[in-house]
Amino acid sequence: MSPHSRRFQELHLAVELRDALTEAPAGGVLPLVTALAARLLETPAAAIGVLDGNHDWVYFLHGLPDSWAGRGSPFFEATFDSQEPLVAADVRADARFAAQSPAIGGQLVRAFAGVPLQTAGGEVIGVLGVFDVRPRDFLPAQTAALSGLASLVMREMETQPNASAELSCEQNADAKMEQYRDLFDNAIDIVYTHDIAGRFTAVSRAIEIVTGYSREEVLRMSLADMAVPEQRRAIRQHILEQIGGAPSDNFEFAVLAKDGRRVTLEVNSRLLFKSGRPIGVQGFARDITKRAAEVARFGERLRQLHRLSVAEYASLDELFANYLSTGRAIFGVPAGLIVEGTDAEAVIRAADSSDGSFSSGEPAALTHFSGISAPILTGGSTYGTLYFGSAAAGIVRVPTAPDTELVDLMASSIGHFLAQFRIEEERDRHAALSEDVNGVLEMMAGAAPLTDTLAHLAQTIAHHAPGTAVAILLFRGGALTLEASADLPGAVAISLQQVEIEPGAAGRVDDLFQNSVWLPHLRGLAELGFPAGRAMPILSAGGKTLGVIAAFYRCAPPAGVLDKAVHLAAIAIEQRDLTDRLAYQAKHDLLTGLPNRLYLMEWLGRALPETRERNQQTAVIVIDLDRFKQINDSLGHATADLLLRQAGERLASLTPAGGAVAKMGGDEFAAVLGGIAGPAESMRFAERILDALRAPYHVNEH
Repeated sequence: MSPHSRRFQELHLAVELRDALTEAPAGGVLPLVTALAARLLETPAAAIGVLDGNHDWVYFLHGLPDSWAGRGSPFFEATFDSQEPLVAADVRADARFAAQSPAIGGQLVRAFAGVPLQTAGGEVIGVLGVFDVRPRDFLPAQTAALSGLASLVMREMETQPNASAELSCEQNADAKMEQYRDLFDNAIDIVYTHDIAGRFTAVSRAIEIVTGYSREEVLRMSLADMAVPEQRRAIRQHILEQIGGAPSDNFEFAVLAKDGRRVTLEVNSRLLFKSGRPIGVQGFARDITKRAAEVARFGERLRQLHRLSVAEYASLDELFANYLSTGRAIFGVPAGLIVEGTDAEAVIRAADSSDGSFSSGEPAALTHFSGISAPILTGGSTYGTLYFGSAAAGIVRVPTAPDTELVDLMASSIGHFLAQFRIEEERDRHAALSEDVNGVLEMMAGAAPLTDTLAHLAQTIAHHAPGTAVAILLFRGGALTLEASADLPGAVAISLQQVEIEPGAAGRVDDLFQNSVWLPHLRGLAELGFPAGRAMPILSAGGKTLGVIAAFYRCAPPAGVLDKAVHLAAIAIEQRDLTDRLAYQAKHDLLTGLPNRLYLMEWLGRALPETRERNQQTAVIVIDLDRFKQINDSLGHATADLLLRQAGERLASLTPAGGAVAKMGGDEFAAVLGGIAGPAESMRFAERILDALRAPYHVNEH
């Protein structure tokens, strides 16, 4: 038999497997079988359960932690009881297992295939089973391969102690050749062996499908020969390390197919022993070229997303445009959309479509839109939704798991940028508001007229609450009167000139259009684009209602704007009142309320030049109350003060339109008569003063 013939290679592979089983250390045979079973049926886990003398299950596991032992007993017991192969395509739908499905790496078992381990005499001593975390149908050929593997293992285990006495190695291999051939030829993965130099000694048929080389060609090559040039040195090093005792593990390397294609393989290998010494390596290789390409493609998409996430954007429009154009290229779809809002009033905030079928600002009517989407979350709330896909009939793109992960990452990144933009906008808004507030305070400090200060405040509110009309009303004579406004329609401004309402009733009103006092003054305002309104009372430090700020809007003003405005208005009004009081007190006598010496001197400074220009005269009459000190000493200060107040009232009642009366200090008064022709007129005025002051006084009981 030629050493390069296919039959010889199959025979050699069978012998190698038997030698591996025979020479494996204690406990090494059954773990090898579980690994091979998982490979053959493409499952993440496999196990062998054997009943010991106490009828307890003893497990040999692959792809499962030791702590898992025992959790799969329902599957093994069901297979054991049936005495024949058992398949559960979807565990959740199978009443026998739905309530007690174990987990693999955090994922529940969803599919199971098991075959009994049966002795030559027909006794079932255990079960060989495979597990998957996804529902799946096991093909008849796959369960047949699993049964064949179980049969071979049982035969090896039974014949191993007596092999030398009963059969020669070649006869034993010939008897089992057909079973081994079916086992390896039906394997999807590449099964191979090579010597300690890395030269192939056996290989399964799958090598022809994956690489295009015939098995005969491969057997004239080494593992390093097939590898791509840049990985050949690493392959040789890996073989040396494995022969030197390094633990078995999965690794990846690329080979060059016969047509020059680059094929990526995932390999799991173990040492083969004979007579206690390593003679080569047995390996299982799976073609993961497509998966590797997908991983590389996913990595490139992640790099694109990273570039988007670290870029700087001058505006949200630029941010949205970059994400949508990149997303369209990544997913290969004609349209990308960012929809703001989640209800019936949701609108398209940004759009990028090849045919221009979507535009920003349109209602988001996406009934016929198909594709992939993810919510955009910011600050714990939903801003809207990110879409990639198409609205064209018949164009349906089924998203893959990487697609879903990528669009989720993109939506999360957009949400992060939105939060940053909102923080920056809020910071800028606060800075601008603080600047305008400082402007109002500077007007107060500069003693600007109250109407000018309130007008600037109204403009500040309108500036920081776009689309808002503002009215500031103060109490004058028991009613609200309009003092300042911004963006208020003319007809409404006229209607708000006076609002009949008591100060005690002028509290906060959250809906002016439902208030019977305000509604008559707001006719036509809703039709002009101001369908909602709110009134905030202006309160003094003592809680007195000084006025009201009314705002009319479509969208409510930003939080805090009106609160800050009513506070500033209260400060401005109270400061103006205080300023007016101080100015009054500076030029008036607090006891009598008459102008004082300062006021009189300013009055004379204005009146004298005017009388000279008209060739007229001004008379100044100084008045002193006789015996006032005696009254003060005998009747007390309170009585004396009341006497001064009555005297001041009499003098004030005599003052003509062109004159003035002032209290100069103590019990001294002065009367000024301007625009007279001569002394005679002033004498007549003096006589009238004396007559008024001589009349009896009634002070308390005196």
